[in-house]
Amino acid sequence: MPLLSSPQGRTLLAKRSAVPTAFALTDIASGRLFQRSAAQTSGPVSAAGTYTGGTPNAIELQVLKVSDNSVVKDWTAASGSIGGGAWSATVTGVPQGGSYYVKARPANAPGLAQTGANPFYVGILIVMYGQSNMLYMSSRAASPPAAAAGTTYFNGSAWAAVPAANGVRELLNGLTAATGCPCAALNGAIAGVPIASLVKGQTAYINLAAQIAAASGDFEFIVWHQGEGDSANGTSQATYLAALSQLHSDLVTDFGRSKAQSPIIVAGLARVEGGAGGFGNDVSWDAMERTLLDGATTNASTYYSHSNRDAVMFSGDSVHWDGTSCGRAGKRYARTISTILGATSGYPNWHIASSAVVDGTTTTVDVAHGLGTDFTPTSGITGFEASGDNGASWVACTAVRTSATRITLTHASIATNSSRKIRYQYGINPDVSGAVLDNSSLAAPLDNSAGNISPTPLAALPVITFASAAQNTGNGITQTRTGITVPGGSEALLALIGVHGAVQVRASTCSVTAQPSGTVIAATLVDTNAANADRLAGIFQAVLPSGTTSIDLSITYNTSPFVTTRSSVSTIKAADLSSTTPVGSGKAATITGNTVSCTLPTSAGGVVFAVSAEETITGGNTISFSGTETYATRNTAIAQGGTQAVGDASNTSANASSTVTATGSAAVSVRSTICAASWR
Repeated sequence: MPLLSSPQGRTLLAKRSAVPTAFALTDIASGRLFQRSAAQTSGPVSAAGTYTGGTPNAIELQVLKVSDNSVVKDWTAASGSIGGGAWSATVTGVPQGGSYYVKARPANAPGLAQTGANPFYVGILIVMYGQSNMLYMSSRAASPPAAAAGTTYFNGSAWAAVPAANGVRELLNGLTAATGCPCAALNGAIAGVPIASLVKGQTAYINLAAQIAAASGDFEFIVWHQGEGDSANGTSQATYLAALSQLHSDLVTDFGRSKAQSPIIVAGLARVEGGAGGFGNDVSWDAMERTLLDGATTNASTYYSHSNRDAVMFSGDSVHWDGTSCGRAGKRYARTISTILGATSGYPNWHIASSAVVDGTTTTVDVAHGLGTDFTPTSGITGFEASGDNGASWVACTAVRTSATRITLTHASIATNSSRKIRYQYGINPDVSGAVLDNSSLAAPLDNSAGNISPTPLAALPVITFASAAQNTGNGITQTRTGITVPGGSEALLALIGVHGAVQVRASTCSVTAQPSGTVIAATLVDTNAANADRLAGIFQAVLPSGTTSIDLSITYNTSPFVTTRSSVSTIKAADLSSTTPVGSGKAATITGNTVSCTLPTSAGGVVFAVSAEETITGGNTISFSGTETYATRNTAIAQGGTQAVGDASNTSANASSTVTATGSAAVSVRSTICAASWR
């Protein structure tokens, strides 16, 4: 007899075809978020329960919106397991969103369908990890905003409301608002640990992985704040970034993702108020900041989100932020993530793009905006320092806004070559009272330099070229000199015109006619002697247009000297000057002795032009120049009752009171004058 025709066979067939007589659904935890699938806008939803009587031949799930009972996933045969009176089931392709509720039924007994009551979501799970300031993102409060609809939190053991803390609420609220997708977070940060205590195999990592598994079994982003402990330990950049990369790799591998599918988002440190306090020193703190900044280019799928230098410390705490500062960090993390996802454009981090030497006392800094189009403050900017010796010593800077993308630094005169360096917000506790913040809604701080920036040096040091010196024509109040050949006329030149004479008059005006163009230029009086008190010595300057081969001079005095005076012409390539405005000038006179000295400010890599006159007409008498700098005497001559001379110095040092002396060779008591000016 065939088996199925036997009594035993009929009994077996009946068992196989029996349907369950009871079916139960274990409701999904209220507020749970199911992580959406990688690179998709939908994800899986899982349910579980029990049955009695016969065995379900399949489990079917349906997902509906809480708000209007509309179906977002119709009855679908689920994958999973059935046996021993228990079942588990998962359906995929549930659109991101919520809140939802679930229905479940046996396929062979649809009348036993059960409906869940608890709301849940499909969306983005954020893993928060690092040390204490990340831990406080989930606990420190300063009138935090209400948790937005569609946000939820796994508290380590269960799904719960988002904690009343500024950091995590601003993070989730901002991301949900930008993406329209429900967002959740869990926090596995540990206070006071180096990165070595957070990697795989360590207790913190084991606990974090357990949280992820219990919450959703998957995640989409890691937000990271850590580094204070490694500043104290002096961990090298290579060691730190290798550990961070391996930690990232281990986490995504353990949960079936790639780094690209679950990026890690890092941010800068803040400060330690009142000294290091066991957190390293200026050098190690700056190195840690550089490590975090460089991580975005060194490690795959790592993003630098923002600076935290504007963080305010919690009352009585030197290193941990107040609730408001945690909230600012949360907003900035949210913006970075939403931009990675393409929901917004522009990151909150922005940086110094370039810097250039202007002159001995001026450096420009150009910034590249992230979110903003401008910045504050416009003056009183703090945190910039400059060095003229490759960082061996530093001077403070006065910093002001000169355009929406430029900050101009003024400082003591320092080298204008490659030895110049600048830095911004250096060390463990820089002055942030005038920190640079952009004009975006996030008021994002300008990234600290974290290392020295090398401004573009001046292309060439200026050098004075002597052209000629000769008697003028005429002996009245206006005297002339024509056909003066100037070297280097293929480019624009700054002409330095010296006037000399053993007479008691003062140079008033000078006009220059540039040939062959015929352009008439009103020369600027740089400095001159005191009228009717000493010998004539004065300096004019005029910018000669490119193509000038010779010039004509017309010099006017305050009164007629009744003798013919003398003039000299020297030039500087205008392109080699940071400015045609003199750095400074000086003059002096004496009625006895054969030396006269004056002082004037000079800048690094600049030049000095000097003229002198004395009443000595002793045969063979000359004048030479000396002083703080090394001077070349370009011309000295006896003319019209006195001796006149012109000299210059190049590649000067930075000096607020550089001395230049004119010395006559005749050891007699004479009336003499000196006048000098400097440029860079």
